[in-house]
Amino acid sequence: MTAKQILFVALASLCISACGNIRTAADCLISGNEYFAAKDYKHAEMDYREALKREPESSTALNNLGVVLNELGKYEEAASILKQAVERDAKNQIAHYTLARALTELKQYPEAIAQATKAVELGPEELPAHRTLAQACLAGGETDRAIDEFRYLVKVDADDDQAHKGLGQALLQKGDTEAALVELKRACELKPDDKELAKLYAEASTKK
Repeated sequence: MTAKQILFVALASLCISACGNIRTAADCLISGNEYFAAKDYKHAEMDYREALKREPESSTALNNLGVVLNELGKYEEAASILKQAVERDAKNQIAHYTLARALTELKQYPEAIAQATKAVELGPEELPAHRTLAQACLAGGETDRAIDEFRYLVKVDADDDQAHKGLGQALLQKGDTEAALVELKRACELKPDDKELAKLYAEASTKK
């Protein structure tokens, strides 16, 4: 290989390397979404952070980063990021109910319920919003409201094992053991391999 050829190859390699590093915020979001879909949350987090770095005003980047931080159990940072997302886009339903999930994990129940309620108001047909509200109400002691939300979820999808489980837990919290056992039994039938659920049903049965 001649000196000219060596120089050409070196320059070409540098150009390819440089071009590979030139990614827009949109490119980072797309890549992050692909990682997220594959449940590779660590790489998704990296790409969403890079998207936010390149476009700090992007509510989508904030939202997506908050979602993946929740998945990674980084609830305090998720809540901080998602609060920024809803401030920039008050109609961002996903940001509202994802924030509610983080706040529920942080045991900040009144605010969690408020955020989940807002999410339901923004899109009453969105089941994740209702589920988040139901869980926040259950954790926050608003038992009757939790029951109403879980019953709605069961009505929409009778095979939703998590909704049956949540309804059973809410009914137990209210003291209605017989009704709770019906729901927990149904949940066990739908998900027979769930040992935690089977244990919950067994414990509830001793209270009858």
